[in-house]
Amino acid sequence: MIPLFKDYLLKNWAKIGLSREPKNLLFIKFADRRIRAAEVGIISFLIKDGQKALMILRTPRYPTNEEANRSLELEYANLSSLSEKLPGSTLLAQIPRLLIWEKFDKIRVLGISFLAGADLSQYMSSADILKSYIDNFSLMLSWLVNFQQEVGAEQTVPLGTIVERVYDEYRTLFPDKIALADAYFSSCQPDLARFKEQMIPLFAQHGDFHAQNIFALKGRVSGVIDWEDFELLGVPGFDLFHFIKTYFEGLFGYFADKNDVMALHQFSSQVSQQVVKVTSDSYFSKMRLGPELVKILVPLYLLKSAVLAGEPRKKATAAVTRLEILLRLKPLNLEELVYFSSLFSYGDIYKKATAEQNAQLAEICRNEIQQIQLKTKGR
Repeated sequence: MIPLFKDYLLKNWAKIGLSREPKNLLFIKFADRRIRAAEVGIISFLIKDGQKALMILRTPRYPTNEEANRSLELEYANLSSLSEKLPGSTLLAQIPRLLIWEKFDKIRVLGISFLAGADLSQYMSSADILKSYIDNFSLMLSWLVNFQQEVGAEQTVPLGTIVERVYDEYRTLFPDKIALADAYFSSCQPDLARFKEQMIPLFAQHGDFHAQNIFALKGRVSGVIDWEDFELLGVPGFDLFHFIKTYFEGLFGYFADKNDVMALHQFSSQVSQQVVKVTSDSYFSKMRLGPELVKILVPLYLLKSAVLAGEPRKKATAAVTRLEILLRLKPLNLEELVYFSSLFSYGDIYKKATAEQNAQLAEICRNEIQQIQLKTKGR
């Protein structure tokens, strides 16, 4: 595979539109995040000339897999759409540029420009975790608002229409689990009845807006990658939700690896509350979304996440299982969502503590899990 790609690049370098022709091409395979199922996986290569990064090549792990090829087709189409939507915008420097869209002996290949910087997840375990957390949220919010405002709201529709659309997507993919959604929405039915005719602007949503897909350099966002889930008419606020949810999953996982229940408790029940609320309030205000809609939008976000994770081109069954648990817990806002998400890390620490016969640590985790369960009792 690599010799085939290398030969093509060297023969067609002038057409690709990068710098001078390289002396030698080095292919470095990216680590697989192992979220989607292996059979629909995508392999990514960083292409370098000596120490200089040149571009990224992406190709299906299994060339004949239709869903993996579909993922690349979506990314190609979405990047093309963004290029047309933002002509002359400075934002295009932070979005991969299309370089190659070819098929080599039945192997589909997408080539995109290299974006410099370190992804935001690398700062989670820094010496000052709290400062990194606040800085990362500030960077994320600034870029997201700028991007969505520059693309603009394509449509304004009743909130009830958005609810029906996401409900239909979830029902189609998980027909045997629709009772989960029904039970959740029954708890916010009065709010839904009150606001279902309210007109809501639909802004573009990246769709997989998490820390590993956002690069920063010199205190600014330098790139946002992985655009296959992009929607021009997305669920309002979904990118904000997805960043918050996945950021804390990563941070809580880091604490769980270290058995640091003190930090886990601090960030899940205290530190997160103020920053998450300030961030979400700021976003909702700037994007013309009333804060009173959060109680209705949070269940929509969880349903949409389950659809994206469970669809055939991803098959991320572990993610779907966690989302089902969160649906059962019925968080009422983003702060509760973060708090309830700590359940999984407490569970991981509890399993390790039990195996190591650390009764004290196991008891702490058991109590924290019970507190979360008590908070949701009767919902």
